[in-house]
Amino acid sequence: MNKEKKKTSDGGINFTGYFTLLSVAIGALLTRSDDTPLWPILINFILIFILMSFHMDGRSQKNNIIYLSLFTLLGSLFFFMDVNPGIYQILFFVISAQAMMLLSGPLSYLWILLLAGLSALAFINVGDITGGFLTAIVYSGGYMFFGIFGRALMNAQKATAKSDQLLTDLQTAHQQLQENILQVEQLAVAKERNRMAREMHDALGHRLTVSSVQLEGAQRLIQKDSARAEEMVSTARNQVKEALVDLRQSVATLREPLETGLEFHQAIKSLIIDFENATELTVNLLIPENFPPLSDNYRLALYRTVQESLTNVQRHANAKQVWVQFENSHKSIKLSVGDDGKGFKNIKGSGSIEKVQGFGIRGIRERIAQLNGECFFETRPGGGAQIIISLPLETEINVS
Repeated sequence: MNKEKKKTSDGGINFTGYFTLLSVAIGALLTRSDDTPLWPILINFILIFILMSFHMDGRSQKNNIIYLSLFTLLGSLFFFMDVNPGIYQILFFVISAQAMMLLSGPLSYLWILLLAGLSALAFINVGDITGGFLTAIVYSGGYMFFGIFGRALMNAQKATAKSDQLLTDLQTAHQQLQENILQVEQLAVAKERNRMAREMHDALGHRLTVSSVQLEGAQRLIQKDSARAEEMVSTARNQVKEALVDLRQSVATLREPLETGLEFHQAIKSLIIDFENATELTVNLLIPENFPPLSDNYRLALYRTVQESLTNVQRHANAKQVWVQFENSHKSIKLSVGDDGKGFKNIKGSGSIEKVQGFGIRGIRERIAQLNGECFFETRPGGGAQIIISLPLETEINVS
């Protein structure tokens, strides 16, 4: 659209210039004397026409001076032809406008003074000195007017081109913004899906694992110890009920993962007590008395890490004891969950969490990464495996 506007504007200016040249040529031919040769006048006008056909946009100052010099020279050649000076002086109006458009600074005004001087010589040549100067002064005012008009036109064209470019840039930026908004929405949906998947896995997986263990134990004891079997079935039933509560909470808000009304210490202790009762494993909990207050995001990440770690111990470790230890400093919170089970077969010593597979492990990694924390799996000294995470406390991180 900008190019079409520019072509239309340039076409109008070129048409005006060519029409002016044609009018001057017709006037010169009609006013020449009978003894003035026709061909020099025609050749000179043809040369001027060819010169004007060259496009001036993007030329250097040096090339513009050469162009204007040739135009001025061809226009001045009419001085030596028997043509009315007022006719071909009109060419100087065109030259003055182009001089102000193509030259910068004082040089453009000096060019108009040159045209005024040439006009004075032309009129003095056909009349007296006083009349020639007076006529040249009148024409000089016209040169200045056309020159200023030409410069104003050029500035208007530049302003229009700049406005069109700004509009194009704005439209491009708007389109890019719309595309970015769409990408952000898609990422937000994907992020929320991942978060819901983690919540479902962490909340339901733990409860159902405990229930499964209880039911398996009850099945083995139903003939030998019916009272104990009944107790285990009751525990499994309670775990299923709690799983349903977790499911409703996850679907409804996904905002209250910890037990309502309990502080973080009590929530962790309640989780461990339920786990011990369900699995008959011993869990050793160490949590400092001066443990700092935590944001919901930190509470959730730590709680789910303990929950998922206990679930993994029950499923895979074949352990008898578990150690859950919290440590805090003025810069970070550290959590380690270890067991005395069979450990990791594919990891020797300390290893990246990337080496340990599983949806629950991936969920822990994502939670910790969102809080700019670090997470590692390693072989526990004395046997077994342990997970160690560290969360910074200096940076406040907002995770939706």
